[in-house]
Amino acid sequence: MLKFTRWYNYEHKHSKLRFVTPHQRHTGQDVAILARRKERVEAAKAANPSRWGNREVRNCTPVGPTTLNPEKELVKKVEKQGKRNPNHTFQA
Repeated sequence: MLKFTRWYNYEHKHSKLRFVTPHQRHTGQDVAILARRKERVEAAKAANPSRWGNREVRNCTPVGPTTLNPEKELVKKVEKQGKRNPNHTFQA
């Protein structure tokens, strides 16, 4: 399990994190990595525009706050709010 966890956090680049590792994301390294990536991709597009056509370059904006299970977090939040105010009804 330790081997998988290390790979997942330090080597695997996640699509939802714009292809950086969770470790890079959580330590703030993603900002510099994504800035360099954007510069390189834009330079490649400028050097060979016919290969790119009218497509935009990949989104290299760092992602905002993340959570592992956003659906579960939402359910917990709704349940917690319901306990504070049992007369309140929630609408989807």
